[in-house]
Amino acid sequence: MTQLVDNNDNVYTRQRLRGFPWLRFEPALEQEYRELNYQGFQRTRNGSALLLMVALLGFLALDVWYGYTAHFPPASFFAIGARLATVLFTCLGYRKVRQQSQVAAGQRWVVAVLGVTCVSSITMMLLYARYHSEFQLPLLLDAVILLFITVLFPVGLSVHVAMAMALLIALASWSLTPWVAGDLLDQQFAAFMPFQVSSLVALLALRYYHERSFRTLFLLRGSLHAMASTDALTGLYNRRAFEMLGRRALAQATREAQLCALMLVDVDHFKRYNDLHGHPAGDRALQAIASRLGRFPRRPLDLAARLGGEEFVLLFAGVDRDFAARIGDEVRAAVQALGIAIDSDGTPLTVSVGVALGIPGCDPDELYQRADQAMYKAKREGRNRVCVGV
Repeated sequence: MTQLVDNNDNVYTRQRLRGFPWLRFEPALEQEYRELNYQGFQRTRNGSALLLMVALLGFLALDVWYGYTAHFPPASFFAIGARLATVLFTCLGYRKVRQQSQVAAGQRWVVAVLGVTCVSSITMMLLYARYHSEFQLPLLLDAVILLFITVLFPVGLSVHVAMAMALLIALASWSLTPWVAGDLLDQQFAAFMPFQVSSLVALLALRYYHERSFRTLFLLRGSLHAMASTDALTGLYNRRAFEMLGRRALAQATREAQLCALMLVDVDHFKRYNDLHGHPAGDRALQAIASRLGRFPRRPLDLAARLGGEEFVLLFAGVDRDFAARIGDEVRAAVQALGIAIDSDGTPLTVSVGVALGIPGCDPDELYQRADQAMYKAKREGRNRVCVGV
């Protein structure tokens, strides 16, 4: 299967063969991956948000218990208030993440929630380290370990952002806690350091290989999808992909009350060209024609596909009759300008173009039939011309 994918030339296969040691793709592919990755982790975000809330409420209960055992010194009220504020902000952030459909905005709220949680938890650690004798507590490092897991847990967050946050948490806790705690806890802190360092290194390595596996799977799926939807010879969409994407484009054009233009493009005298020059030359001619046709779709709903043999199709949304006729003639002229000679006389290979306009709500099959009739009319009228159907 891997060899089959590697032999298919598409953006996903090229990226996988080039490698991605820094866990980044080329810009367009990176954006596609992040959007799919973020959307795919919606359930995981819900679960991790619930776990985070349970953890924060658990720490809040410990704050109350610690304050009670120490007869509620002023520091305990600050700890309880800060923890409550963190819980409320986490609830707000979770609501915002659920409401945001844009990846960038949603990720900003994820980072904000994790950042506030990190700051509050480290603050609590420093507070309890400063007043450890008053609270009669050992040095609390479990919050840092919990935050490592929370930050590194896959929630659709960029791996670089997650790793940076984990390192910041570690550096902040390792540098500030001994300074606040003083000499009394140096020995205990030093005993916990190897465990924390090894845990962080293991988690970072785990996150790296986890992210790498997800990216490899994304590229393999993309390659397989491209193989299933792309014509192997020309690189355009195949008939199956055109039928699916074309119906989707027509449905969206209907919602936006736009006219569509369907163009059937058939190469004139192609059988004769194949007989004279052979099938390899015919394949090269089709590739050259497809390359020209592939330049015309420029908007999200526009499509270019090879239906089979020497027949191609173009779909444009948001057009009028004059635009359709003009683009059809540009297509005809672009193919003729290739100068692919049929025979020794230098007669160029040309195309006949049939155009059908579709109103909002039109039937895709009926639109195709009208374009087909217009194309055959162009053939009957002498080829190398454009015919716009009624």
